[in-house]
Formats: sequence, structure tokens, C-alpha cells
Amino acid sequence: MTDQKVLSKQDQYFYELIKQQVSTVSDGNDTIASITDYQVDQALKQAYGYTDDQLANMDEESSSENLLRKAGSTRIVFHGAKKKGNFDLYLSASMLNKIKKAGIGVGVSLIAGVTGAFPGVGRAISWAIKQAIAKMVVNGGSKFKAGRIYYSRKFRTAGWRYQ
Repeated sequence: MTDQKVLSKQDQYFYELIKQQVSTVSDGNDTIASITDYQVDQALKQAYGYTDDQLANMDEESSSENLLRKAGSTRIVFHGAKKKGNFDLYLSASMLNKIKKAGIGVGVSLIAGVTGAFPGVGRAISWAIKQAIAKMVVNGGSKFKAGRIYYSRKFRTAGWRYQ
């Protein structure tokens, strides 16, 4: 469960919608949780009442351009035991722009929903990622043109790169 002091009722509802849509697979020692940008957009519409045009405006493109671009996804790849805090977070440019426009509550709810599939680690990981997202969103300029991969080792930021 997310920290209700941080999240509004809408953010909490968004978190629940995201949590229901997350796909989880194992690949050797890695565990991968992911959700598509389309699924996130549907949850944004349902939880906050955004329209397709408003969502496209967050990306600063028209609805038709938004439909034509490559579908993105948000995913987190845990390396080894999740409780150790070794993970890579993949955020598409579209998702970064939506978080920047809609607010950090949306970003925290999104990440908490994706990591919520792993009991006991969601809160710690969400806190670590919240710090990275907040810094990135504040310093990210006016619009993200490329997705980012954020690296965490032992729950500490270990850098990032473009996707």
C-alpha cells in the first residue's frame, strides 16, 4: 500500500489501476515488471478524467501523432533479490513528460503500482525512485525527447542514460 499522506485519493485510485495492469516475468535472476504507456494513459483517463487531447498535449503532440509514434513502456528490472535494491527503471519520454505535467504524485503512484507487485520492497523502491524522478523532473528542461534508464544499486542512485 502506498503512503496515503503523500498521495491524494485520485493518486491512490491511479495506483490501484496501475497495479492491476502490471505484467511480471522472471528471466534467470532478474524479475521484470512492466506496463505500457497505453495502459498508463487509460488509467490516467479513468482516475483523473484526462482526455486524449490532454494526454497528447502533455507530450506536446497531436492525438494522431501520439497514435503513430512507437508505443513506449515503463518497466523495472530487479537484479537478484528485490530486497537488495538493485534495479533498473526504464521510463519512456512520453511517461517522463506526463509525470512532469501531471505532477510527482502521478509519478510516485505509477512507480508504486509497478513495484507494488513485490511485497515488502515497494515502499523502499518507490522512495528511492521518487528522489530520482523529482530531481530529474525539476532539472529535465521543458520537454523530454528520449526515454531514460535509471540505475539503482543498494537503493542508491547509480546513474542514468538515455534509452
